[in-house]
Amino acid sequence: MKKRFFSSFLIVLLLLVNFATSALALQDPPVDFTKRGSITVHKYSFEGDEADKLDGTGVELDKDVDIPNQSTPLPGTVYEIQQTHELVQGTNNQEEWVELETPATPIQRTTDSNGVANFDDLDLGRYTLKEISAPGHLTDPRTYYIDVPLTVADGTQLLYDVHVYPKNTPVDGGVEFLKLGEDAEENALAGVVFHLFHENGTRVDDEDYISGLDGYVRVTGLATGSYYFKEVETVNGYLLNDTKIPFEIEEITGDEQPETVVLPNFQNYKEPDVFKEQRDVNETDWGAETTTLIGETVDFRLSAIAPTDIKEYVKFALSDQIDARLDYTMGSTTVYINDLDTPLLADEDYILTEATEANNDTLEVSLTATGIAKLAAGDTLYVEFSAVVNESALGAGPIENTAIVDWDNNKGDEGDKESEPTITTPKEGSITITKVAKNDNELLLEGATFKLQRLDENGEWQDVAGSSQTTDQTGKLTWNRLVSGDYRLVETVAPAGYNLLANPIEFVIDDGDNLTHEFLVENMPEGLIPQTGGMGTLLFTVSGLSLMGFAGFNLIRKRQEAK
Repeated sequence: MKKRFFSSFLIVLLLLVNFATSALALQDPPVDFTKRGSITVHKYSFEGDEADKLDGTGVELDKDVDIPNQSTPLPGTVYEIQQTHELVQGTNNQEEWVELETPATPIQRTTDSNGVANFDDLDLGRYTLKEISAPGHLTDPRTYYIDVPLTVADGTQLLYDVHVYPKNTPVDGGVEFLKLGEDAEENALAGVVFHLFHENGTRVDDEDYISGLDGYVRVTGLATGSYYFKEVETVNGYLLNDTKIPFEIEEITGDEQPETVVLPNFQNYKEPDVFKEQRDVNETDWGAETTTLIGETVDFRLSAIAPTDIKEYVKFALSDQIDARLDYTMGSTTVYINDLDTPLLADEDYILTEATEANNDTLEVSLTATGIAKLAAGDTLYVEFSAVVNESALGAGPIENTAIVDWDNNKGDEGDKESEPTITTPKEGSITITKVAKNDNELLLEGATFKLQRLDENGEWQDVAGSSQTTDQTGKLTWNRLVSGDYRLVETVAPAGYNLLANPIEFVIDDGDNLTHEFLVENMPEGLIPQTGGMGTLLFTVSGLSLMGFAGFNLIRKRQEAK
């Protein structure tokens, strides 16, 4: 706090000691009634000690010599004088002070850039002097009486031009407010930076006013006037709130400094968080990592919790720049709040930009004002879509992808935040067969042709395009880049001299224990009696019975001829 207001004038004015006395005789020197008088106010702002004050005498001072260094001219101060008595020449050469039946019209003057206000061409008489206002300073509430002319202290001189030197103490206004975080009422938020501005938008100073460990911002030494704080920098995890915080240091009448202005608590809100999850056809739960076969579809889910002040936002959007190793599935995006039972409507609640080469494979869902209005604080906004792992993922390592939330909180913070990445590890299913002879597994068979079939969603076996292969001298065949599902290999051509397989080879591909398979496939040589129940057994049985029947028929015929 600065020094208290020193209310008395430094020039000692000639005051009437006894206002009941109706006349004052001036014996020496005599009054010159042909003269006019003046009162000149020299107004200063004083911030020194009381001992440094200078008492005036009504005489004009040398400003470079007589004015204390702690004083500076104070422009804009309004003073008012009003004549209450006139000085008249009475009998016996005596002057008399005669009270005006009706006080004269008040006259106001405002101090100029040098702190001077001049009241000239005055009738001789007694005047009241009042300070109406002193911008940025404590206003003296008292009324002073000045006689024109004024008798100097030793009584030897009359001053028709009276000079007074009042000094005022600057208003030492103070202001404070508590900066709060979002968690609880007592959650003081330290480290938030504010600037202080005059009402017209100019900065008061170059200071950064920073909330302390107790969350308070405190400023002192403010002159009278209108101000506002503006937040210019917040702390990690919170959004900027540049809403103006206005206040006023009011003009003060009297010698008491104004009380500290206590503003309402000022709150900041946390920035939104964004999350990304994924799952493939073999999974039911959402997670951060997936091992997925080439060509398989992966579902992705983006989510963001609506901030506490979501209703004030003018932008809230989720986006995902999809990795080139993933092919976005057009038309797969769904948007909802909290659960699938609360879907949002495209073009009404949100604007959907699907991922294409033209927009750098970026999927974006941006809520409209209608969509934002449907969100309540704490609600979760979800965006789901699908993508297929393409063949460019082979050998390129895990696919990391992140989501981004973009916002404009309509309070000076336009920003974005990125999620932790999800990881898709591409894998390919495969099956390898080795074609060998039934009774000699060391004998590799050439010329066996197989086709690959996959069970579709209708339970029908469908040929995998381009899957037909024929064994060479190694007897081996391999099918790579298989997606998950139920498969079978069907032998369509047997090796020369061998029987065709009676049954297909069935297997499953998934990203668990059934990712890869290897089978040893045996073929039965032609002419070798097959196992009981096989087609070869029936053939030999029928042939044997035919031969036996033919022999019996010939034997019966020969016996009949011999008779």
